[in-house]
Amino acid sequence: MLASLTRGELARLLGRHRRIVAAALAGLAVLIIVSSLPHGAPVSASIDGVSLAADEVAIPVTLESRAVAEALHAGDHVSVVAVSDEGFSSIVAENARVLAAASSGGFGSSDSAVTLAVDEASALRLASAPARGTLTVIIRPPAS
Repeated sequence: MLASLTRGELARLLGRHRRIVAAALAGLAVLIIVSSLPHGAPVSASIDGVSLAADEVAIPVTLESRAVAEALHAGDHVSVVAVSDEGFSSIVAENARVLAAASSGGFGSSDSAVTLAVDEASALRLASAPARGTLTVIIRPPAS
């Protein structure tokens, strides 16, 4: 079916479903990154001096609010919340550790990216979360 589409029809189809396509591509990227990590071996990756644990992966997440992203610091613990266009919200990842927070820097842009350390299952949910709506965080006390 896709092979019989013209370039214009394919562009319109992708335009209508851009969030789903973006989420699928992000999920594929996470799978490739996660599958390249050695299983069972300690991970010594470090971002800005903050190390990943053996059961963690790092994933960049774009938050809707630059102010929220700028309030975060490396080492903070957050829950990531997806808010749909209809106003429904759901927690996508709990107890994610902030590795780095950096604003997008684009002129007139209000969103910002943060890099989080999460388990693999949470990384997959985070990769597809933008298809469900915008993302924000709830700042949590560190787990003890």
